[in-house]
Amino acid sequence: MRTVFLVLLCSSLGFSAEVPWRITRVVRQGLPPYEEPGESERLYRLEGLPAKPKVGQRMVLKRAQSTLNPGTLEVLRIEADHLLAKLVQRGDTYPLKGDSVWLEGVATAKPASGKGSVSPTVPSKVTAIKPSPVKAAPVKAPPPTRLFTDTIFFLKGQAALSPGGQQKLKTWVQRTDKAARWTLTAGPFPGEVASLNGSRTRAIAEELRRLGVEQVVEEAAAGPVSKEKPAVEVKVEVPGR
Repeated sequence: MRTVFLVLLCSSLGFSAEVPWRITRVVRQGLPPYEEPGESERLYRLEGLPAKPKVGQRMVLKRAQSTLNPGTLEVLRIEADHLLAKLVQRGDTYPLKGDSVWLEGVATAKPASGKGSVSPTVPSKVTAIKPSPVKAAPVKAPPPTRLFTDTIFFLKGQAALSPGGQQKLKTWVQRTDKAARWTLTAGPFPGEVASLNGSRTRAIAEELRRLGVEQVVEEAAAGPVSKEKPAVEVKVEVPGR
């Protein structure tokens, strides 16, 4: 009902029912100072009507509650939700953000009586109608990742998996998604040679691959994983569903 009222109001006053474009931003190109080589280097972003003019078409600027002429623009580029234009004819002042923009030849309308002409300034109630902002498509967040961490212990000085360790791995693999990523981390334990760390992570990695796991990563830690006995930390990252 509000839209019908506004259309009837515009028609009775001799105005076009279309809301003009507006300057929403002044885009300046090149390095400072922006005043060189002149106004032609300033681009103006226009938003408003869904109908698109043609590239090269001229547009008249009008400023609310002002008799000054901001000049004439020319369409340079047409995008999905806005236009880019440049100043081709200077007026009494420079274009500013918020100025109304009309296609040349459409900006001045005849009143209902057919006498004289009226300014393209839209009545206050009509200017209150603003185009709905274009909403960007929501960005979908990646699915959450579920984690669980446990430990496989070893006898001191040995790198072979115990039967208990093998059973642990088998149970974890059976309960875990095939797309899971397994990370094995081992650090130096006091009184042991450093080479045992790599031997232990390799033993676990070989057992996991034998059980069908594809993504296995071996990492080295700066210190021991457990203070009680030699161990390898097993971290499993499961993609969310």
